Amino acid sequence: MAARSGRLVSGNTSSRMAMVPQAMAEARITEAMNAGVLDNLAGKGKPLARDASTETPWDVDAGNAALNRVLKAAGYKPKSVDAMNRLKLKSEVLGKVLARFDGTTAHAAHLDKDVKLAYREKESAAKEYNQSLIVDQEQYGSGWPLRPAKIGTLEEHVVDATRNT
Repeated sequence: MAARSGRLVSGNTSSRMAMVPQAMAEARITEAMNAGVLDNLAGKGKPLARDASTETPWDVDAGNAALNRVLKAAGYKPKSVDAMNRLKLKSEVLGKVLARFDGTTAHAAHLDKDVKLAYREKESAAKEYNQSLIVDQEQYGSGWPLRPAKIGTLEEHVVDATRNT
């Protein structure tokens, strides 16, 4: 204990100073509860709805997880997430176009203009996604959970599609 201006001071003053904002917040919440300000909130007494899209990988700390939930609630979405959604859509379109061909007509798929267009659009979406992923990884750190997309050749897509039919 140390004497300071005629009184005894114990403990770590920096940890006590860090508690001041928390105590202030707790006091304001208690005040609001006592005044009935929180009585008529929607969903009172019900558990909070879980949103799996705001869940983060286990290796992300609680602070980042909370930040991700706040950003999502505010409508913010990283560019790579939007680009990933466009890539999924283009992949589905290519799959549907290729579904018209079976094992006996697979050779014709390479020449089909709709297949070529759908493949070019998927290829373009994959490149856009990979570029935005690099930007987001630089902005959010190497722990950014998304991984680059493999584009694949048109022939690989045709073979995969005919294998699944």
